[in-house]
Parts: sequence; C-alpha cells; structure tokens
Amino acid sequence: MLLITNLIATDAPPVQLLQDYCNVYEKRDLKKMKKLFAKKTFSLGTGRDEILNGWSAMEAQLKRDWTQSKTGRIELHKPIITANNWASCTGTAHITLCNGEKIVWPNLRMSIVVTKENSKWKIAHTHASVPAIDQPEGRSFPSLNR
Repeated sequence: MLLITNLIATDAPPVQLLQDYCNVYEKRDLKKMKKLFAKKTFSLGTGRDEILNGWSAMEAQLKRDWTQSKTGRIELHKPIITANNWASCTGTAHITLCNGEKIVWPNLRMSIVVTKENSKWKIAHTHASVPAIDQPEGRSFPSLNR
C-alpha cells in the first residue's frame, strides 16, 4: 500500500532533496548540485529539448540556464506530496533574464525521485513543467490549431 502524506515541513529525503535542489539552483553552485545527483539520472524540463539523460546533460542544461539568466529562484508551494522515494508539488519560478526581463511562472510543476547510492540519498529523476498556455481550463488537451 502506498502511503501519501501532505507535508508542511519534513526532513523526508525526497522533500529535503527537492528543497536542496531549489536552494542550490538559486546559488548557481555546480559542484554542490552535482553532489545532489545519482550517477544515473534522468530529467525532464520545460523546453522541448530538455530531455536530459545523465549528469553531463544536466550539467549542460544548468550552464545554459545560468548563462541565459541573471537570477533564478524556485519557490515551492505547500503541500508537498511525498511517498517512499518521490516528492511532488507546484511552485513559482522567478527568473531574471540577462536583458533584465523578469519572468514569473506561478504554476510550475515539480517532481523528484530519489535513490540510495553509497548509503546516501541522491536525485535519480527530476521533472519541471509549466501548463500549456493554449489549453483552456476544463479542456483535457491543448489546441491543435497552432
């Protein structure tokens, strides 16, 4: 039986690693970020090309993010849902691009799967996405008339 708990604050490994990921992302610390990830990792981002297999792909994506922006902060919303080795929540991404433009995504969806590696919890999978802007509420699919 899978137990799902709404969490306000916890030290559960998936929730802690999700929070650590957001903190390290904001600080733009590649060394600390690498320490959070398992040797075998897979991530899905918001862009069509953001299908990242392995740390080297994740590292390249982070470098791309950080060269295209001045700042980036991910604010996690409560509740954070967790069970066993995963956590999921919505959040708000606050990004300032290099040209000074500020982007705010209030409906960011985040999830993380963790695994134990050498007796330490590590990130095995991350997913971040935003809703399709051309999909109205109440509709199951975005518009095909693009």
